[in-house]
This record gives sequence, structure tokens and C-alpha cells, in this order.
Amino acid sequence: MNIQSGHNQHMLALVALVMASLACSLVTGIQPTPTQSVQPPLQSPAVEPSVQSIPLTYTPLPTYTPLPTYTPEPTFTPRPTNTIQSSPTLFLDKDFFCREGPTLAYSDVTDFKAGIELPILGKSDTDWWLVKIDVSYTRHKSCWIGGGEVRGNQDLIPLTLATEPVVPVHAQFSWAVIGELSCAQLVQYSWEPVGGAGSGKFLSTSELFSHDNATILNTEWIPFCPDFAP
Repeated sequence: MNIQSGHNQHMLALVALVMASLACSLVTGIQPTPTQSVQPPLQSPAVEPSVQSIPLTYTPLPTYTPLPTYTPEPTFTPRPTNTIQSSPTLFLDKDFFCREGPTLAYSDVTDFKAGIELPILGKSDTDWWLVKIDVSYTRHKSCWIGGGEVRGNQDLIPLTLATEPVVPVHAQFSWAVIGELSCAQLVQYSWEPVGGAGSGKFLSTSELFSHDNATILNTEWIPFCPDFAP
């Protein structure tokens, strides 16, 4: 009984040894499939940053400079062209009498034909023009004309007051003008009619202008000296 039992155990051990050997052979004969290893990406070695000391330099803030004030350029104004002002003249578009004063009541000094042009010396407030004359048979150097065409700049013509009217005194027989008297001077002398009261002529009773027959005419003194009563 014991021998049989020992033999069975020996057989069991032998079978177990064979099976174990077979198992090892099976394990050794099976080659495992190698797995592909994934290599991690190469990394650069970390470089430690170098710390440099930066010197601090003080830079002052710039000084504030105000912007210049805009000044517009002056506008160019051209200088006026110098123009020569022509002296005004009076052109006679018809025949005119030139009188001692600026009304028809004044005596004639001379007369001018149409087409004459005379220098203007002055003007009245009644559109009469004082013109310069050069006539040999009269002592007057100027006289008045009530008309004509003004040429030139009228602003250059001064306003001129007429002189006090005078009355011509004639020689009784030649009727030449021997002098002149103002209205105030006429009343200083005595006069008597010549050839009757309606003759229009009056003879001085005293010597005037070295003549003892000085005569005045109604047509010449009445327009200027209405208050005179010879």
C-alpha cells in the first residue's frame, strides 16, 4: 500500500515535470511582436538667460517751446499810378461875351468866337467860369463866361467869389473908358443929366480921372447900383 502510493506520487511528479518542461518550450518558441517605441522629440537644453546689468542714464524732459503765432502775410496793394492832372479848360462851343462878373448884369470885357479854349481860374455857384485872358485892348486879365464845355478835372477848380462890380466911366465925347467906380464911390460925386433927363447919361460936376467931362451911362450903373440916384 505504501509502495503503491509512493509510486503514484513519483509518477505525478514526473508528469508535472514533463508538463512544466513542455510549457517552457511553448513559451520559449513564441516570439512576441516587438512594439515600436516612440522616441520623444529632442529638446534643446534649456539655456539659462544671462542677466546683464543695464546702466540707467537720466534724460531730462525737453523744455516746452510754444508754437509760433501765425501772422498772415500782408496783402499786396499796388501803388496807384501817378497820373498828371490836366489843368481844366473851357471850350467855347459857340460865341460868348466875357463879362466882369458872373451875371448878365456885368459889363462885357471882350467876346470870343466858337472853338476857343481858355484856361479856367475859378467858378461861381451859378455855373459861370472865370477864365484867363490875354487881350491887348483891355486891362482885364480874366473875365466870366456863363457857358461852354469844361475839359479836365473840375475838382481842381476853386469856387471864386466875384469882385465888387464897378461902373465904367467914359469921356463925354469919345466915350472911351477913362476909369471905373464902385457903387460906393458913385455916391461920393454929384452928377447931372446930359442931353436931358431921359438921355441915360450923367456928367460928373467934378473932375474925375483927370477929365472934366466924366460920364456914366444908365445901362451900366443901374444893373449894379440900383440904390444909386444921381
